[in-house]
Amino acid sequence: MSTTLHNALLPVCPPVPVTFVEGDGVWLTDADGRRYLDFAAGIAVVGLGYVGCVSAASLASRGHEVVGVDVDPVKIDLIRRGRTPVSEQGLAELVASAVADGRLTATADAAGAVAATDLSLVCVGTPSRRNGSLDTSAVERVSVPIGRGLR
Repeated sequence: MSTTLHNALLPVCPPVPVTFVEGDGVWLTDADGRRYLDFAAGIAVVGLGYVGCVSAASLASRGHEVVGVDVDPVKIDLIRRGRTPVSEQGLAELVASAVADGRLTATADAAGAVAATDLSLVCVGTPSRRNGSLDTSAVERVSVPIGRGLR
């Protein structure tokens, strides 16, 4: 199974399809679907809550080098010791294996993680406010170090 994502950050350029192929690295494809680059990506996962931890462990289990980023030193310490900060069936084994194999690390340094990897996923919380709107303050806070890492 594959999912095609498009680069929407550069509206003046045509989108560049990026296809994630399960267990087979990352492929960049041309308009005709021909692969022209493949690699096991270095991926920064910013936010090690449920979505981030599951994503980081899953990506690492597929051979990617993953750097998990969080502001919570307890989550960082747990990942570094091969333990998971969240509960999900099979996750403890994935995290332990990925850390033991050196494919999953954790840090508080978002700028450094972004600078050292090929792709970044932002997995921080956006809880609902009392008025029903989303609280995007965590996204806004993490965008500053992410921007520094992109320079």
